[in-house]
Amino acid sequence: MENKLLTVVIPAYNSSSYLGKCLESLLVEDVMNDVEIIIVNDGSTDETLKIAELFRDKYPEYFVVVNKENGNYGSCMNAALRIAKGKYFRTLDSDDWFSKTEYIEFVHDLSLTDADMLMCERYIYYSAVDKMVKCSFESGVTKRKDLDIESVDWTYNSIKNNIFVNSICYKTDLIRKSGLQWTEKVFYSDNEYDYFPSKIAKTIRFVDIPVYVYWIGREGQSVGPDTLLKNYRSFQLVGTKILEDFLETADPKSNIYQYQKYLLVNHILQPIYIAFLSGKEPYVTFVNSIDMKVRTNALLMQEVENVISYSGIHFVRACKKNDKLKIILAKFMFKYIGNLSFANNVKQQVKKILGKL
Repeated sequence: MENKLLTVVIPAYNSSSYLGKCLESLLVEDVMNDVEIIIVNDGSTDETLKIAELFRDKYPEYFVVVNKENGNYGSCMNAALRIAKGKYFRTLDSDDWFSKTEYIEFVHDLSLTDADMLMCERYIYYSAVDKMVKCSFESGVTKRKDLDIESVDWTYNSIKNNIFVNSICYKTDLIRKSGLQWTEKVFYSDNEYDYFPSKIAKTIRFVDIPVYVYWIGREGQSVGPDTLLKNYRSFQLVGTKILEDFLETADPKSNIYQYQKYLLVNHILQPIYIAFLSGKEPYVTFVNSIDMKVRTNALLMQEVENVISYSGIHFVRACKKNDKLKIILAKFMFKYIGNLSFANNVKQQVKKILGKL
């Protein structure tokens, strides 16, 4: 297969019930000469490989199938990066899909850019209420223009809301130069993709084309506090890796620092601290060790305190009409936050809301 404009990587494990829909969404003749689709079967025990091979056999110049032993998301991405031929590289989860009209428009826009990094609008599909929400950029965000990454205003909420693996696309060579090796045999290593290549990106393009449709509501998705607790070891490895790199290398004087800090605090540290409120071991010990590292950086600690305090207070306010639940939750927070970096702020604000317990 000759070099392409774009490589789309689909990690797939036991995805037979939805992989077909994902691959069907990519059957757009207008882009097939410019794109390669790498489907990485991660040791599935169902019909995932068979479905992937059916598409590959019908469109051999478009689909590539990699069959490997199970190693989770990171091993799939490492395998795909080794053989990717596209100038640009992005991912597509096997339970999500591309919007066909926007797919054509997006590939065309790729032919007009040489930016190191692209951030795209996206759709979120909430299956429980059958609702599609578009995550659009605000009017003040400069779109479809290659920008010096140091000139970007990262305070726009619409930019923050699209700091996700399903919105971000990099030059393939940039990922390789960054030295990114996804952590294997763990969950949540998609955060490494968001973080590490961005460190060496010089230019960025904001693309107001929501090609990606992210499905929320599928049973078994790896999001939410309960799943995080179950897979805490994965989050420990990935979260610690990113946190330690940030503390060692992030430059507060650089503009990309704001992007990196937002990603670390909101995608890594916030779920870690919130799940900590379960009070379960060995998670409590892990979070205490994370908190000790956070305390070594005053700017990071302040940001964590602001975000986590807001989240904790929000939960208490949500229970305001239920006095019994409100008191249980408040006592729970008081018991388990202990000496964490945000503890005093949370306690003071909880007292203001609840009055005397």
